[in-house]
Amino acid sequence: MPSDLHVIEASHTDRQSTFVVHDRGSILDPVWDVDRVDIEDLVLAYMSQGESDGARRNPVSVVR
Repeated sequence: MPSDLHVIEASHTDRQSTFVVHDRGSILDPVWDVDRVDIEDLVLAYMSQGESDGARRNPVSVVR
């Protein structure tokens, strides 16, 4: 995982991993599928990690 990505939430199956990440720029790797998350998914991802990281104001994307 690139150093400029902060993983907020991760889930794994036998065939793929899905990450909700806080990115500080564009994710240009053509191997990854990248989508923006909606506000509900963003709130749930932050709630699942607890209060340790505080609020962030940069874009958040889903990387699969």
